Amino acid sequence: MLGLLATAVAGCAPSVQSGDPPALITTTVTVPPVTACPDRMPSALASIPNTGLVPGTPIAALACRYSGLNDQRPGTLAQSAQVTDASVGHLAADVRAGQPFPSAPGLAMNCPVDLGLSDLIVFTYPSGGQAGVRVDLTGCASVSNGHQRLQISAGLPRDLASVVGASPPPSN
Repeated sequence: MLGLLATAVAGCAPSVQSGDPPALITTTVTVPPVTACPDRMPSALASIPNTGLVPGTPIAALACRYSGLNDQRPGTLAQSAQVTDASVGHLAADVRAGQPFPSAPGLAMNCPVDLGLSDLIVFTYPSGGQAGVRVDLTGCASVSNGHQRLQISAGLPRDLASVVGASPPPSN
């Protein structure tokens, strides 16, 4: 029985002569950008290992705004927007512009009140890979992919508000 199966499978393969050029088979798998935000901020984010917060050149982004603690439904999806124009590059540059938090033994850091206002940005790459970053807009405002955390850049809250059609968060 096994011999019959091997003969049948071998009969399916094209024959290759010893002088023929090698066959090159290429496939293209296109992973569409994420088009729907989760109802709540996910606890784990997609990231590209051993890279910065937003590596390379993303081609699209999904921006998700989540309600703050003073809103009617705290922590739930409030607004979202698909980004495919030049704003993708602006958002990526804003994320990369964040600075490390100061650190020193015994250093205490005081932060303004944290109202729980946060955004999720999922960047999509030509390869289909995705990288997610969480943006905490109040308190010790920061951006993180779960592996690296930076202070938020000055332009990110404004650009995110513009993309999702929301008011910028209160200044700290």
